[in-house]
Amino acid sequence: EALKPKHERRPLPTKPQELPAVKGATPMTATEREAYNQQAMETFTKEGMVACPHCGRTFLEDRLKIHLRSCTAENPHKAVGRPRPQEEPP
Repeated sequence: EALKPKHERRPLPTKPQELPAVKGATPMTATEREAYNQQAMETFTKEGMVACPHCGRTFLEDRLKIHLRSCTAENPHKAVGRPRPQEEPP
């Protein structure tokens, strides 16, 4: 981000909480580790990714520029992970 012009800079993502095992506490359980990983992923998705203004999919900033070559307001890509509308049988 420091290499970009000031008007193009985005705030850096927040650092996730320190792992309890790193602090010298007892080792983390699988549930605690899964919760930590989920929190880190949500933070990354929310703060590190940019949503396409046409289809809503999220990308890293440099990949969004490439995506926008083919995804336009007139012809947006289909959203990933959402069910397609069911067509009625003839």
